[in-house]
Amino acid sequence: MMLVANEDPSVPHFEHEVGAVQPRLTRYLIASVGNSADVDDILQETNLVLWKKRLDFEPGTSFWAWAQKVAFFQIMAFRKRQSRSRLVLDDDVVHLLAAEAPVVLEQENPANHLQLKTCIETLPDRQREFIHGHYYEKRSLKSLADLHSTSVAAVGQTLYRARLNLQRCLLKSSNRFSQ
Repeated sequence: MMLVANEDPSVPHFEHEVGAVQPRLTRYLIASVGNSADVDDILQETNLVLWKKRLDFEPGTSFWAWAQKVAFFQIMAFRKRQSRSRLVLDDDVVHLLAAEAPVVLEQENPANHLQLKTCIETLPDRQREFIHGHYYEKRSLKSLADLHSTSVAAVGQTLYRARLNLQRCLLKSSNRFSQ
C-alpha cells in the first residue's frame, strides 16, 4: 500500500519543523548570498529539496543543521547555474560567507540592527548609496551601474568594500559592548 502525504503521520511534524526554520534559513541565505531576489529563489528550491528528501531526515538529529546543509548545496547549485550569465562571488568567498553565516545568525538581536544602521551611516557616500540601493531598494547590480554611470564590476567591488567596512565597524562595535 502506498502512503499519500496526508496519510503519513510524520507530515504535520515535518511541516512544523520546516516552518520553524524559515526565518533562520532566510537569514542564512541573506548572509551567504546577499541578493534578496536570489534568496527567495534559493529558499524555494531548498524547501522543495527538504520536502523531497524528508524521509532522509533522521528524527532526533538537528533539523536546522540538516536544512542548513541542504540550503548550502542549493546555494552552490544556484551559483553554478548563474556563473555563465552574471558577476558572481568566487567559490572560496561563498564558502567563507556560509561558514560565517551561523555566527552572524547567533548574534542577531535588535541591538545589532541599531549597530548596523549606525555603521551604515559611517560609510563613504558612494558605498552607502549602493548598500541602500541594493539591499533596501532591491536594485540589481546592473540597475545601480546604469543609475550611477559605472560598470557592474565597479558596483560589485564597491558593495564588497562596503560589506568589509560594515563588518569591521560591527566587530568594533560588538567588542566595545562586550568589554
